Amino acid sequence: MDSEDLTDAVLEMRDAIHTLTAGCGELASAIENQTKLLIEIKEAVTAEPQGESPIVSLLKRMVELSEANAAALARIEQAMAR
Repeated sequence: MDSEDLTDAVLEMRDAIHTLTAGCGELASAIENQTKLLIEIKEAVTAEPQGESPIVSLLKRMVELSEANAAALARIEQAMAR
């Protein structure tokens, strides 16, 4: 392996690390949002009924967040496959 090959390998590794770092940050943010939403769902389920329950809209938001997480994972996987 000559120095040009080594440089290319290091640059490729650097790009992979940047992709992983960005992906991990995105996933950490998504997990934080899901955790907050789960707390809201728990509070809605355990609260004394006072009018219409927010549980349906909270569960819909959870599904949306889960779909966004799956999309983020797919983007990370595609970036890593390059």
